[in-house]
Parts: sequence; structure tokens; C-alpha cells
Amino acid sequence: MRRLVRRIRRWFRPRGGPAILMYHRIATPEVDPWGLAVSPERFAEQVEALHTYRTTLSMDSFVARLRSGDLPHDAVALTLDDGYSDNLRCAKPILEAVGVPATVFLATGLIGSGEGFWWDELARMVLLRVEPLATTLTVETDCLQIELPSIALQKPRVAWRAWERPVTAREQAYQAIWQALWLRAPGNRKAAFEQLRRIFGPVHSNPQDLPMAVEDVRKLVSDWVSIGAHGRFHQPLISLPAAARLDDMERSREEAEALSGLPVTGFAYPHGACNPETVDMAGRAGYRWACAANENAIDHQRFTLHSLPRIAVGNWSGQTLLANLRAVRV
Repeated sequence: MRRLVRRIRRWFRPRGGPAILMYHRIATPEVDPWGLAVSPERFAEQVEALHTYRTTLSMDSFVARLRSGDLPHDAVALTLDDGYSDNLRCAKPILEAVGVPATVFLATGLIGSGEGFWWDELARMVLLRVEPLATTLTVETDCLQIELPSIALQKPRVAWRAWERPVTAREQAYQAIWQALWLRAPGNRKAAFEQLRRIFGPVHSNPQDLPMAVEDVRKLVSDWVSIGAHGRFHQPLISLPAAARLDDMERSREEAEALSGLPVTGFAYPHGACNPETVDMAGRAGYRWACAANENAIDHQRFTLHSLPRIAVGNWSGQTLLANLRAVRV
């Protein structure tokens, strides 16, 4: 009976409402297994639609009005995770031209590193490899068998997403390797990538696939773009011991402030991964608010400032985005 009651309550929960939107890339990469990219053309269309039909607020204003109880029902706040170079080159001009604010969460230890994000490098290695390959990858005590046919026999399916059932050998390999790596300690993941680079050879990336340079962060900050923290090396915090977790959050805030020259009030959990202990740490690390990634609108009556839900935005038309926002549950 209790299960039935819970189902009924979920069914009749209100739809629509204020929302925080989660973007990552404003680009058109060759492969995008996590659906992180929105093309510049689509992003411009989405920003225009939000400006016309919704109340767009900065994250600090959104949180302040949520706390005071006067957050508009149609309010939206835009956020971009990780700190990709295209956030400066492509996103900022669009936001400023329309007059829509956004917050960019930086993986601060990767800014200026000249190194790409590991999940992108892995995608290019596995999904775009031309030659066949049969080998073994050792990750600590785990051994993964990798067998890829020639790309001439198995073209990459550009629309495939990594949370879907894999169909091709490349998709199976990418999914298996990603699962084996994402919760590993940074040193163990680095060792695995050294193996992968020996196996696959060098993989070249577009400069816009990389994190921003140090000097780019000051260029990014404006009346329309603010900075938040996103951990130092995008390590899932739940994989770290408690002391290391708190240290990562504190140092990420300090580094984001040094990069931007401004106070940093907000945090986004890497991979959206958090638990009650980690949520509590965000406040102790000096953040006024923090964002998770659980695909809900904001509930005016029940919310946790250090675990605010966000909605991942796809490469949709502006009208599709508005329709999806009307349909999302609180």
C-alpha cells in the first residue's frame, strides 16, 4: 500500500517550475558519447527562447530569491561545467549578445594544463580509431579485453550515448573502460591512461576540446558570466576519503577565486556525484550553495541549498527546451 501511495504522489507531483540548467560544451565535436555538447547555433536559439519566455537569473540571484521565497515560477539559471575553452570562445558572446547570465564551474586543477578531459580523450581513442585492435588493459587488479574491428567495417554511431545499451564493439569497449576508470584514484587512472596511450598511440584534439588557459578565466568573467568551483581534477568526491574530499573542495574554491579575481560562492559536484556527508562538507568548505544533477525542477517548499537539482540540456531547438522545461517534475 505504501508503495502505491508513493507512486500516486510521484504521478501527481507538479510539473514545470523554476529550474537550473546544466550545460558543458558549446561546440560540435566529432564524437560526444555523454551528450555534453550543444552546437553554437542551437545554444543561441535556446538562449534567445529563454530570454523571451522565461525569467533568466544569475545563480546568486536565483539562490537569494529562492531563500527569500520570491523566486518566480518561470525562473531559470544557466550553468556550464568543467571549463572548456569553447565556453569563452562560443558561449560568452552569445550570452552577452542576448543579455542572459550564466555561471561556469571550473575544474581548477585542469585550467591551463593543456591536457584534455580524460573522457574525451578516451572517446577519441576508442570510437574514432581506424585500425583494428586486440589487446588487454590492466586497471589495478582488473583486466579488460579490448577487441575492435577496422572502422571501415564498423562506423561510429554519432548519436549513441554512453548510458544506452552498446551495440558495436567500440561502444562496448568505451563503456567498459569508462566504468573501470571513473571512480579510480587519480594516480591509478593516470597509470591506466599511460597504458592506453601506448596501446592506441597519440590522439590529437581540437584546441577547443581542452580546458581554458589561465588567462582565459579573467577574459570569461563579465557582467554576464560568473565563476563557480567544480573540484580540482574532476574527481568524483564520493571516491575520496573524507579529509581529501573537504580539501579538494576548499582548494578548488581558493583556486577559482585566484583565477577569476572574485569571490566564489557556488560549487558543482564533479559527475553530479554526492552523498549527505559530501553535501554537508560543501557548506563547511565555504560555499553558500552547490549544484547536483538529478533532473528536477526546484521545489519551493523543500530544497537543500547545497544539493540543488539541475536539468541537463541537449542539442535541442529553443522550443523543445521550453517544452521540456514545462514537462519536468518538481
